[in-house]
Amino acid sequence: MMWWGIPVGFIESRSLLEHGELPLWNRYGHAGDTFIGQNETMLGDPLQLIVIVGRGSAEAWDIKFIVAKFLFCIGFGLLILRLFGNSLASLIYTALAAYCGAFFFINNHPVFFVFCYAPWILLSALAWLDLKSGRQISWGVVWLLVNFSCFNAGHVEAAVVLIGGLNLAAIAYTLTRHRKTVDMVKVVGRMSMGTIFFWG
Repeated sequence: MMWWGIPVGFIESRSLLEHGELPLWNRYGHAGDTFIGQNETMLGDPLQLIVIVGRGSAEAWDIKFIVAKFLFCIGFGLLILRLFGNSLASLIYTALAAYCGAFFFINNHPVFFVFCYAPWILLSALAWLDLKSGRQISWGVVWLLVNFSCFNAGHVEAAVVLIGGLNLAAIAYTLTRHRKTVDMVKVVGRMSMGTIFFWG
């Protein structure tokens, strides 16, 4: 974070707020290098707006870390509610999710933000692929947003593993619940179309 994430936050904020230009270039390091096409800049992550508006300050980064962890906790609690239908267990796991061991291992690395989208990827995929539930369009939009945000959250390798693995788990789970051939084709087709939108 100290060598890349924080300086990038300053560069993005200054480019957008002071100069009115997109931060496509880092003129301060390596005799200049590109930002465009590098998701390590976190520019596609909606949470990075906190840092940009906060002008890269330590307080802005602190708020971003807290909001990301809160996002993880809420997403994890809603995932428990969806899978088990138990409100009490959902509340307990929402509170306990803040103490997830991964947070102590990745407390000063951009993968922290990638990890915070994980429960939302699985939750939205399960809700979106479920043929019996309503609001498929809403959940499809949430699915697209959280996958895009996760991919741009700062660490592409971890993001690809989470996005691929969690979506595969959602497909496998949904296919065990919809065993008719027509339903299976609908589920796979829905995920295929979503993947095409995501790649686009």
